[in-house]
Amino acid sequence: MKIIIKTLKIIENIALTLLFIISISFIGFKIFGINSFIVMSGSMEPTIHTGDLVFINTNTKYNYLKLNDIVVFKANPDTFIDGTLSGKSMKVIHRIVQKVENTEINRKEFITKGDNNEHNDGITVTPSTLIGKELFSIPYLGFTIQFMDKYNIKYIIIIFIILLIFVKFVLNYLFVFLNKNNNINND
Repeated sequence: MKIIIKTLKIIENIALTLLFIISISFIGFKIFGINSFIVMSGSMEPTIHTGDLVFINTNTKYNYLKLNDIVVFKANPDTFIDGTLSGKSMKVIHRIVQKVENTEINRKEFITKGDNNEHNDGITVTPSTLIGKELFSIPYLGFTIQFMDKYNIKYIIIIFIILLIFVKFVLNYLFVFLNKNNNINND
């Protein structure tokens, strides 16, 4: 019985610690303007792969962007990306390959291109379309998150942790109760 309780306590501590770290990380990230999204195409390979979870700084100042920065921007439904009409508003992550001056409104704009694409994107990134600048990515974690969302596995994990804590308390109570009864019987 002691081994079961010790094992459950170790599993509980590990699960709660991981849950705490993940929760604090994502809450902390949001507070500091760091968002994440899942890469859905191979246009940035080999730098960023399909299924990677990319973290971006949404507080990035447009004027501080430079050539070779990887940025996330909104593409309109009538935008050509990778040579095809997107058909819907979407987020795109590509590298800045050129800076152009828009003399009509006296503003610099950026032309982007996927590392794995032959041609530049057919649009410019403007202050209104910029979402943020890439900070880092975690390979293939996006696939895991998609899988968890699709099958509601995150809820199963939460239920598992709650059940683990409940079972631990019940077994702990039984252990204390059995020890008290054992001590009474021995006296």
